[in-house]
Amino acid sequence: MLPADAPLATVKTVTGGAPVKAVFDAMSHPDIQNLGYAVLAPGGTQVIDLPPEVDAAKRAPEKRVVMAWGYVNLPVNRELGAALYAKLGGWLADGTIKLNRVEVLPRSFEGIVSGLKKHEKDVSIVKLVIHPQETT
Repeated sequence: MLPADAPLATVKTVTGGAPVKAVFDAMSHPDIQNLGYAVLAPGGTQVIDLPPEVDAAKRAPEKRVVMAWGYVNLPVNRELGAALYAKLGGWLADGTIKLNRVEVLPRSFEGIVSGLKKHEKDVSIVKLVIHPQETT
């Protein structure tokens, strides 16, 4: 098991000790939110995509936590959402937005093991899919 401060030490090594001014947390699990907040420098901002769960006792006024809202059906986002959706087809057609490659794993749930092994060797931007209804 890793020591509790191993992630903090890793961040410090990667950044060369430079202050971390922004943290984008796409998982937003409470433990991950707290880790992101811990590495954040004073004056920095942490962006999360779920409600904030940073320990209140650890919060400091010089660090901001903001929640990103990408839900276009909120009244405040409808105009932007309509504009984006109007352009989406064109962006896909001209390559501005590219979809991840998809690989269907064989053998339904049995294929999960091979997919995990594949990602152990080589993390990629391939979306792995299983069809649970398939039995062979």
